[in-house]
Amino acid sequence: MKIIIVATTPFFTERGTHIRILNEAISVAKAGHFVEIITYPIGKNPKECVENNIKITRISNVFPWYTKTSAGPSFAKVFFDIVLSFKLFFRVLSEKPDILYAHNHEAVIASFLVQKILFWRRIRTVGDFHGGLVSEMIIYKGIKYSVVKKFFSLIEDAIYKMPDQSIASSRPLTEYISKDILNYETPELSSSRMRGSKLIKLMQHNLDSRRSENDIKNRKKACSVFYDAPSIPFVFHDKKKMREKYAVSQEAFVILYTGGFTKDKGIDVLLSLIRECVFCHSCVGRNPGSNASLRRVRHSFSEGGSTERRGNPGSTNIFWIIAGDPLEALQIPADISSHIKIVSPLDPTTLGELLSLADSAIDPKEQNSLQASGKIINYMQYGLPVFCFDNAISRDYFGDELADKLTGKNLDLLQKKILYFLKHKDECVIMKDTMQNRVKLFSWNNIVDILK
Repeated sequence: MKIIIVATTPFFTERGTHIRILNEAISVAKAGHFVEIITYPIGKNPKECVENNIKITRISNVFPWYTKTSAGPSFAKVFFDIVLSFKLFFRVLSEKPDILYAHNHEAVIASFLVQKILFWRRIRTVGDFHGGLVSEMIIYKGIKYSVVKKFFSLIEDAIYKMPDQSIASSRPLTEYISKDILNYETPELSSSRMRGSKLIKLMQHNLDSRRSENDIKNRKKACSVFYDAPSIPFVFHDKKKMREKYAVSQEAFVILYTGGFTKDKGIDVLLSLIRECVFCHSCVGRNPGSNASLRRVRHSFSEGGSTERRGNPGSTNIFWIIAGDPLEALQIPADISSHIKIVSPLDPTTLGELLSLADSAIDPKEQNSLQASGKIINYMQYGLPVFCFDNAISRDYFGDELADKLTGKNLDLLQKKILYFLKHKDECVIMKDTMQNRVKLFSWNNIVDILK
């Protein structure tokens, strides 16, 4: 098959959306299909594309001054998307692809328009949704009024109906698209908690419904869940040597965060949690079921209030490594800075080294997020216990048994999980094999079967 991947983003930079695009493209190319990626004029050309004969076509740079490669909305991207739609039209005319594979909402619109204009070509469109459109706009302060939110919600719902086949990066997003938008439901999707066997059953249902030639309507109605797999090869480095290299104490209990330094990735939640762990004595007597501490610390950050806190530090033998970008977006309060090491930028080699020296890892993304987490699967590949909020996504990754040990419904409960493992470090070692076995459930090669 000939497949054109439509990426309305400055591909490639080392962040989640681009990593998903790249690894899916590699898997499809290795299966013997022709793959071309149409994208913005800015971004790197990954060597993996050259190695796997993946062609990258870039649109003309209508704004030479525009160099932003980080996530978030921009008016310049609207004009890039218009130019990309025209470029896509002419590439489809010349290449005659079988599939237009669109990543995220703007790419789906462009692919849908080209498909309808060139209707006689009978091109199949696939929409790969990494998260919600409106939820992202709210996070990046692109929506201020409820009427505007309602308007874009209607547009988002219409976009989910455009592709011939839909894929989502998480089960909550899959459920939303299938049940609320496409009015399609499977027994597996209605499960609030999905163990390993049910997750495999759901993935198999996705594949079977696509393979049936007599069930074409279900291809249009159903949405497949496709979680990320590890994005880097497993190369374990000597823990002691890595700690010496990065000047990290051999005795410290190291918790690692890797990813974007932005609100949608939970960076403000992470800083709040670090503060609570550093000054853990302040938790005594507080209702563990409340999020009062999170609201209080967030208020301090957002209002520019004092970051100073009285009392002696509590869990000083926890050391945090925060690795990623953009560096300018990260502001560490002075009173917790001695407990944190910042690593930026973050490349795959550095990521492997940091994963090797860590005792555990964290994903502070909000509990109600529709986005899956590529970082969690990398943590699991190295056998690290991963602290995160308790939701359908974390339970799909861990299974119920591990999720009960590692996740919490709120900030205070999450802190208690961390402090428990601080006192029982041997359980981190015991959990390693279980974590690494869970990773085997997730593979980039599954995308090839979904597209059949």
